[in-house]
Amino acid sequence: MYSFLHSFYRGLDVDRFVVGSGLSPSLERYVSIVFKLIICILASMSLIVSIFLYSIYGLDLYLSTAISFVFDLSIALPISIAFSIVLPKFMYSNRGSIVESKMPILLSAMAFLSSAGLSLHEIVSKIYTFLGDDYRFFSVELDIVRSYTRIGVPLEEALRYVAHLTPSQSFRELLLGLSSISVIGGDIGSFIRSMFDRYVSRYELMIEKAVNNLNVYMEVYVAVSLLVPVLAGSTAVLFILSPIAGISFEAFMALVTFILIPIPSAVIIVLADTIVSRLRP
Repeated sequence: MYSFLHSFYRGLDVDRFVVGSGLSPSLERYVSIVFKLIICILASMSLIVSIFLYSIYGLDLYLSTAISFVFDLSIALPISIAFSIVLPKFMYSNRGSIVESKMPILLSAMAFLSSAGLSLHEIVSKIYTFLGDDYRFFSVELDIVRSYTRIGVPLEEALRYVAHLTPSQSFRELLLGLSSISVIGGDIGSFIRSMFDRYVSRYELMIEKAVNNLNVYMEVYVAVSLLVPVLAGSTAVLFILSPIAGISFEAFMALVTFILIPIPSAVIIVLADTIVSRLRP
């Protein structure tokens, strides 16, 4: 099963999401952890289902065990594998938004080190001391580059490999550009300035898109805030005039007050906060 998971994940390019999200330093380690967790989940679910069928429904022990195995193979196993694929992709996308918003910090640090006369190799080697606590946002990619160069991998190859892993578009463009500079040469400072200009242009588009999305959410929020109380009041009058068996007026008002109004509002607030947090540097 371990070999199957490893081949299956590699065929779906899950290794890029696993490493790029910072979830695990390698696909092999991630598969090892997932394999152990799946075994524990299947064993636990098999035991729970067997005990449930045996004690509640009074089925034969062997039949209960057989049904639990079928349940594991048909439901628990596919769900576990699907979750192990979706989780890295979700974390990959989330980290991409964070790294994208922190790119000005990295670009400023590289521009400063470049103006100090450091070579590209020296910039990559020493930038962690200059970034301080902010290094954690870029540590996945930069740690791999530093590790690869220590074992003799050419800097341009290490940069290209990491560019394939990173979830941030701006960081990918930066790494590919630095890889080209390390091969054919060029002015690092000029390249960093061009990256700044490109990032600002992209950031303006992101802000415009975010504002449009927020406007849509606010329209939905206003519509929900205005329409739901009106509809609830009209329906409440109907309940008073013509009660429905099994549904009291008090239960209906509790449903509207504590569920129909607060939950949509909370969802819209969470969505709006998510959009703003992606733009927050």
